[in-house]
Amino acid sequence: MTARVLPFPLTDLAETDEALVLASANGDTAARSALYGRHHRAVFRFCARLNGRTTEDAQDLVQATFLEVFRAAPRFSGNSQVRTWILGIAANLIRHDLRSRTRRARFLTLWGREPEQVTTSLETLTLLREGMGALERALQALPLPMREVFVLCDVEELRGAEAAHALDVPEGTVWRRLHLARKALRAALEEVQP
Repeated sequence: MTARVLPFPLTDLAETDEALVLASANGDTAARSALYGRHHRAVFRFCARLNGRTTEDAQDLVQATFLEVFRAAPRFSGNSQVRTWILGIAANLIRHDLRSRTRRARFLTLWGREPEQVTTSLETLTLLREGMGALERALQALPLPMREVFVLCDVEELRGAEAAHALDVPEGTVWRRLHLARKALRAALEEVQP
């Protein structure tokens, strides 16, 4: 979607929030600075209250919010007030951040435990090797777009947005392909299990 063009320079108007978003969509750095100056305190308060962690974390979320605001400015429809739209973007980023931190904490808890002493039999090693071979075959059997997303997200541990950027596809497409890839791999591995 291409950004709308202002019929007049930004300096010639009362600089409404909507005009600042429109100018930001066209790459106007002065408009971006003005939009940030006008709303960053409210976004910071919102992030600090919802996030409940350090000031630095809230500041990081403010920066991420405005980066997303400037990226999304061409799609601003004007159906809500600019402040509401910006806070909605911040809320989505906070939700994503909290989910990520929860997953990371759970993962670190599991990895922080003392490993159990396991003696592995030759039979178990053989089964593991066969399972890894089955996984590799199932992965190679996936269509290339699903395999790319699975490797980028689950093996290389890229975030969905990064994988979408790397593959030049919408982020929703990445999540759909990843879901289908995981489902196909699960089904293939269930067939192999004794």
